[in-house]
Amino acid sequence: MSARSHRRQFLFASAASGVAWAMRDAPLFSRERIARKIRYIDIHTHLGAFYFGRELTAELLVRFMDQHDVEKACVLPLISPESAPITQPVTTAIAAYKEFPERIIPFASLDPRAVTEPGKRTGHVGGVNGMIDILKRYQDAGCRGLGEHKTGLWFDAPQQMALYEACDAVGLPILFHLDDIRNPDTPGLPRV
Repeated sequence: MSARSHRRQFLFASAASGVAWAMRDAPLFSRERIARKIRYIDIHTHLGAFYFGRELTAELLVRFMDQHDVEKACVLPLISPESAPITQPVTTAIAAYKEFPERIIPFASLDPRAVTEPGKRTGHVGGVNGMIDILKRYQDAGCRGLGEHKTGLWFDAPQQMALYEACDAVGLPILFHLDDIRNPDTPGLPRV
């Protein structure tokens, strides 16, 4: 290569670097523009408290989301006794959705142990159809899924299977929690 072509390459690279440096704050390269391109959805949040102390409110959650480029968040209730020391009801998720409808995606929760065969007990949900009725009400209130499903039953217990059937009937996806206490399975997850 001649000295002349080296000089041209140097001048071109210098000019390109200067233009890029000058445009670093332009909308094309700004953090705000880049953040708008990346659309995060947090699929696992809870409102309320796990223990006694500071509660996470919908307002605090949305403030956190704004600080971390999270566009939407799924709010998951915890209603089964094994799920958390302090329950986090479905009504809390729905209230958050009503307060921030463009940011919060509420999920429903239903403990299948509250279900009995129709006519066997009063005051409990009657079978799969009873669960379907409840899930439809939650859907009408804005719920888009069921979860965090976290009970002390085997993953494929009859009550669980009835709940899965009800969710399928109304078209609700399920977000499961599995461990050695809640929705347990055996190694290899053969029940799933």
